[in-house]
Amino acid sequence: MMEKMESVDDYEYHTSDFIGHGAFAVVFKGRNKKKTDQVVAIKNIHKKNLSKSQTFPEKEIEILKELHHENVVALLHFKYKDKNIHKTGIESKIRDVKRISFLVIHVMEFCNGGDLADYLHADFGFARFLEEDMMAATICGSPLYMAPEVITSQQYTAKADLWSVGTIIYQCLTGSAPFKASNPKELKMFYEKARAVEPK
Repeated sequence: MMEKMESVDDYEYHTSDFIGHGAFAVVFKGRNKKKTDQVVAIKNIHKKNLSKSQTFPEKEIEILKELHHENVVALLHFKYKDKNIHKTGIESKIRDVKRISFLVIHVMEFCNGGDLADYLHADFGFARFLEEDMMAATICGSPLYMAPEVITSQQYTAKADLWSVGTIIYQCLTGSAPFKASNPKELKMFYEKARAVEPK
């Protein structure tokens, strides 16, 4: 693919400045055209990868509008285009696993009315508002990080997030996910058969 400069209103990025990607979006390092020292992250959500029933871009925008904290990535701008949705936020920097683990947990506390510490947190793509003790049943996210009750289509609470945090910490420490599977179906079958699930 030819590398080129892309523009999203007051922001721009070079397609070679790739940060990362997920199932539905690609993130690039960009900058403000008028304030060139303002480094931002531009998230390009591919609408063609979304089913008609998926509304998580709108939910993520709604949630980011409500989360105002120096350690949660600020939503500076968003724009709908014919094919994609662009979201722009301040760039985050990572230092070490211990602090990342601590702060991922604190982001969860903040989202429940608590506080945060030193890092910026960005991806709220599948976030949703839940009342206390409210159950959910939707399946969304990266399968390797899902709690067993989520991937096996059982009802779950916000406590399922703790499982996901644990898998992230494990991968930061070891370089691989705690449970191996080539696809979501295989992982679901593993959880359904396993009585005492232990990382391998």
